[in-house]
Amino acid sequence: MPSGDIAVAATRESAILLLHSTEGGLAERSRIKVSGRPDNLSVSEDGGIVAALHPSMMKLAAARKMGFGKSSSRIVKANAQTGDVSVLFDDVDASLFSAATVAVETPNGLVAGSVIDDGLLVCQAGE
Repeated sequence: MPSGDIAVAATRESAILLLHSTEGGLAERSRIKVSGRPDNLSVSEDGGIVAALHPSMMKLAAARKMGFGKSSSRIVKANAQTGDVSVLFDDVDASLFSAATVAVETPNGLVAGSVIDDGLLVCQAGE
């Protein structure tokens, strides 16, 4: 991520916004479209932006507010320089982990938390 930039989850727009400081305040530098509604963001060691996404806000609301079913989890990593987005984890059926809301990439893999599921999702990096 460019030095001094701020990454913001634009949940309603399915995007990550990169903002930079100007004399008049903050201005948008770029916008990275993602395949779901971003929740919390973290920055990886290589400067990528890791985002937990909600592919379906309807399923999330049904699961969270009414206890009905589960909600998909998707975690992506965006390159702030190029705008490229890669999928790190995708559980469309929520069979492994429901409603991931935050994720952190570590040298050993990926750790995620959920608004619904107990515990943490831990994915170890392949050798």
